[in-house]
Amino acid sequence: MKICYFCHSVNPQTGIGRLVNSIIDYSRVELPGLKVSIMTSEDLLPWRKKFKLLLNLKTILSEVRKADLIHAFDVWPYGLLAVLIGSLTRKPVILTAVGTGSIKKLTRWPYSILMRLTLKMSDQVTAISSYVKDKITVRWPNLKISVICPGVHNDYWRQLPLSALDNRLVSKNYILSVGTFKKRKGYDISLRVFKDLLRQYPDLYYVIVGQSDSSYYREIKEMIKKDGLDNHVLIMAGLTDEELRVIYRGSKLFMLLSRNDNDDIEGFGQVFLEAAAAGVPVLGGRGSGADDAIDNGVNGYLIDPENEEALVAKASEILNDEELRNKLSRGSLAFAHQMDWANKIQDYVKLYESR
Repeated sequence: MKICYFCHSVNPQTGIGRLVNSIIDYSRVELPGLKVSIMTSEDLLPWRKKFKLLLNLKTILSEVRKADLIHAFDVWPYGLLAVLIGSLTRKPVILTAVGTGSIKKLTRWPYSILMRLTLKMSDQVTAISSYVKDKITVRWPNLKISVICPGVHNDYWRQLPLSALDNRLVSKNYILSVGTFKKRKGYDISLRVFKDLLRQYPDLYYVIVGQSDSSYYREIKEMIKKDGLDNHVLIMAGLTDEELRVIYRGSKLFMLLSRNDNDDIEGFGQVFLEAAAAGVPVLGGRGSGADDAIDNGVNGYLIDPENEEALVAKASEILNDEELRNKLSRGSLAFAHQMDWANKIQDYVKLYESR
């Protein structure tokens, strides 16, 4: 079997890169002899550069003709490209709705027409969370979409490597967030929550791991300075996965308060599973992809990100109650085991084998 993957990127530092690489890696285990061709916006699918895309068309068609199917990620634009190429080559298309690219233009003409056409022309449509599915089906209720949540490399994140914690974190109590500086991540909310917690726990720190080349990053930095949090907030970037898993393991609580920012959404929240695999209690924003990435009440809590009072109260309860924290930690380990990629990949393999 050969599969062509259409996606934005396979950079492992991005959420989509982690997702696509994991699906490919685990599919190869389940489907010996699987051949793969990957096309991204960084090479053959530069959809913003239409002339270059046309120049690549011959190569794209040649690759797809040698494949059994196309698996595309996000409706716009890779799903649209996939169904157009699929119709020219008579290859089936599996479409996975991931996040913003499947939601943001749903109500904007003419994108909405093209996206509806893409969804109808796809042979199978999946979504990475119930939240993404619901955002699409509220617009088009008759569309058939199944939900396949991402998995986690459970053993990897659970193991503690030999390297020590970053010197700045040794023996410190800290809350952790991981994710690029985008408004949908809700770091402004997290900082307000942390500021309140700091009054109760003066030795507490807040660690944010994320890329920092955005106006939102500058906004957050200004907020940190204005609130006098410079000595208690540490922003880190460019970490290896080994460094990151050590930082996960050292944290008291993982917190990411994702929200809908003008339909720029958190489709799932892979970092919640990574934190869970490291045995960390989690706190996430209800009404986002995190709804499927957290076992509410078992390994953490889902709370309205606009309800800062409730967020502070629940975070404080976790930090203050060691018995509760240990219970949630055990819940995280159990949930991560359930969500292991070795289990989740079976759903994708069934789709591939049915085409």
